Amino acid sequence: MKRRNFLKFAAVSGAAALPSALNAASQNADKISQNKAVMKRFEKAINSADAAALKELVDPKAPFLTPASPEPLYGGEGVLCSGKDDVR
Repeated sequence: MKRRNFLKFAAVSGAAALPSALNAASQNADKISQNKAVMKRFEKAINSADAAALKELVDPKAPFLTPASPEPLYGGEGVLCSGKDDVR
């Protein structure tokens, strides 16, 4: 392939890939925004001791470790208990 034809091909193929790259960047930005919103809800639920919100946000199998308990605590309830001094 001559250099001139190669440059035309590269320009056309690069232009074709641009919309998908922009779409992927947009999807990534959407995911980041969603993750930030979930983390803000999680932070608010912890700070307000909202058991219902923590039950919704935290997987029941998720372990939480705390010096106050020799064993892991699980789920949203475990998150709430991990901040207490008298866990067990």
